[in-house]
Amino acid sequence: MKKLLLALLIISCGMMVQAQDHSLEAKATARVNKLDNKLNLTAEQKTQIHDLFVAQTKEERVDGQKVSSMSKEERTAFIQARKSQREAFEQQLATILTPEQFDKLQANKKEGKGGTKGKGKEAKRDKASIIQKKADKLTEELQLNPEQKAAVIATLEENFVAKKHKSFKEMTKEDKAAAKKAKGDTKAAIDEQFKTIFTPEQYAAYQNGKEEKKEEKMEKRATNTDAMIQKKVNQLSESLQLSTEQKAQVTSLMKEQHTARMNKGAKKDWTPENRKANKANRKGAKAAYESKMKDILTDEQYAKFQTLQEGRKEKGRKRGSLKKGKR
Repeated sequence: MKKLLLALLIISCGMMVQAQDHSLEAKATARVNKLDNKLNLTAEQKTQIHDLFVAQTKEERVDGQKVSSMSKEERTAFIQARKSQREAFEQQLATILTPEQFDKLQANKKEGKGGTKGKGKEAKRDKASIIQKKADKLTEELQLNPEQKAAVIATLEENFVAKKHKSFKEMTKEDKAAAKKAKGDTKAAIDEQFKTIFTPEQYAAYQNGKEEKKEEKMEKRATNTDAMIQKKVNQLSESLQLSTEQKAQVTSLMKEQHTARMNKGAKKDWTPENRKANKANRKGAKAAYESKMKDILTDEQYAKFQTLQEGRKEKGRKRGSLKKGKR
């Protein structure tokens, strides 16, 4: 009996690995076909790029651990590793493509990033176009047949929720909680229906794709944060004539402040009895930040820094009064 159970376990594990590999191969083939449509690849290039896509996906796997379950340090290390992997992938891709093909690919990427600009809100809100775009993308990524694609469109239409363009700040706590729950319920319902439409291999690839999007979003957020901090440091350096050492210290301080703010923001309790405590915590964090800044700057620089801070506060107060007047 034990031998039978062991044999069944080995067969089951083998089938799971085979399904994952099949899903990986199908996804790589879809990506190569998409690239071929844009760049007219040769047969040799197709084979080389297919192998490169497979190797990249295997390298980027997180050994079953979800990014959302990682600690902050693990996420930071993971994002940096992903960034290095993608840079290496781009370099390898550049050696396979001709210079003209690679330039065209980079131009297409830039065009894709700015492609939604100027189309207006109506195009973005159109239900039919949103659903069709999602269905087309899933069909390409998962190699869906016409019946599956039709079922996907029907599922998306059934569960479509139009985005309400209401300011998040204007929503009550109950509204926010209800909106978050409704969004989660809708996603869960779609996933359940997709599970019945897709093959096991397609569904595994679909889940992997969702996880990859989360990772890309976090990577983009980290990159944007670094760029924002660098911009602030450059502005401060120009105003205060910071030395190279001071710039490095200010950059480190701003990153430390941002991390602390994000960590507190995730655990913030906005109940009336805790608002005073939260306000006191913010004041304490601000005082600590200014104290550390004072240690970095000279007396003259710090005096100018305080003047700049007051100017920012005044601008903030004016913006606040304008918003209240509009309401």
